[in-house]
Amino acid sequence: MSILLLNIFTGISIDEVQTLFRTAEKDDTICKIDYILKIEQLKKKTRRIEKYLEEKLEFKRESDYRNNENAKKQEKIE
Repeated sequence: MSILLLNIFTGISIDEVQTLFRTAEKDDTICKIDYILKIEQLKKKTRRIEKYLEEKLEFKRESDYRNNENAKKQEKIE
């Protein structure tokens, strides 16, 4: 009787371990996909910030250029 119970519990344990391995593979794949999606979102945000900063810097450069041109015109007039 005890050998029979031992075999039953061993069979159940092996089945549980196999189920855990299958579930772990799925969970691992889901985590990898989630990680990749978060990295992609971060890249998009970084591109937006980079574009925003480039526009601001370009605007600043243009206004600095205009100020320099106006200052040169003022020097010529004086």
